[in-house]
Amino acid sequence: MSCVDGQTRTFRVTPDEISAADAWIEDVGRRWGIAERTAFGARICVAEIAANVLEHGGARAEPAELGVTLRRRESGLDVEITDSGRPFDPTAVPERPLSDSIEAAHIGGLGLRLVRSYASEVSYRHDGVCNHLILHLRVAVS
Repeated sequence: MSCVDGQTRTFRVTPDEISAADAWIEDVGRRWGIAERTAFGARICVAEIAANVLEHGGARAEPAELGVTLRRRESGLDVEITDSGRPFDPTAVPERPLSDSIEAAHIGGLGLRLVRSYASEVSYRHDGVCNHLILHLRVAVS
């Protein structure tokens, strides 16, 4: 895999910092000329993973950190998300079937469905300290 460009930033996992990550991804996407739909998908994926870390990452005195690395490829955009929360492999979680009605719907699980719908490739590893999630979003075709 050859990277044409790459940028990394670290954010604290707080609502304000998650918003800052969203704005940063939008800005990088615009500067790199990434299709708006592809950049939007990256923003949704990072927001969903950050929300999971915020909700399920474990009780801590200080907020967890979320690293976001964007790499432009000819075929689209790679997004690597690292976090210091509890180990969690989203690739090992089976996709929940959608409910037929709102009354029968279960809470949770839709964020990972969104991530999977935007990312054509998803890989995960834990290095003993941090979660590393790598997503590939293909160039969006209008």
